[in-house]
Amino acid sequence: KEGKKPTTFKEDAKTLLDSRCHITLLTPALILILIFTIIPRILMILIAFTNMNLNTMISGQRLVSWTGFSNFVTLFSSSSSDQIASEVGKNFGGVLGWTFIWAIIATVTCYFGGIFLALLLNRKDVKLKKMWRTIFILTIAIPQFITFLILRNMLTNSGPINSLLQTLHLVKE
Repeated sequence: KEGKKPTTFKEDAKTLLDSRCHITLLTPALILILIFTIIPRILMILIAFTNMNLNTMISGQRLVSWTGFSNFVTLFSSSSSDQIASEVGKNFGGVLGWTFIWAIIATVTCYFGGIFLALLLNRKDVKLKKMWRTIFILTIAIPQFITFLILRNMLTNSGPINSLLQTLHLVKE
C-alpha cells in the first residue's frame, strides 16, 4: 500500500540480528517464563475452582467439575466437617498476616538499609572505603562461591549424583 517492496526472509533475519537484536535475545527467555511460570500459575488458579482430587482420578469419574467458590467457603468456614480444611482455615489469616509483615519489613529494611550504607560510604570523612566495599561484596560472593564448590563436588565423576546415575544404569562409567 505504501509503495514499498515486501522484505525478504534474509532482510528480516538481518534486522532481527542487527537493529532488533533485543527481540531475538529476549524471545527464548519470555517463552520459558511463559511455560514454567505463567501457565502453571494460571492452571493452579483454575484447579482451585474445581473438585479435582485423587479419588475422582482413580475411580474414573468425571475428572473435573467446576465448583466455584465452594472450596474456599469450605476452607474458611469454622463449621467445616473436614479436619484439615478446618485447621487451615483457622491458621490461614495469621500466617498470611505474618507473611505480609515479614515481606514489608524485609523490603523496607533492605531498601533503606542499602541506601543508608551507600550514603555512609560515599561521605568524604569515611576511611578505608575500599575495605568496607570489599566486605559488603564478600557477603554476596561467598555464599555463591560455596554453592559452586558444593555443586562441583556433587557433579564430579565419583560424586553422589553420578554415582547414583551409575547405580541406576542411566550413565556408563
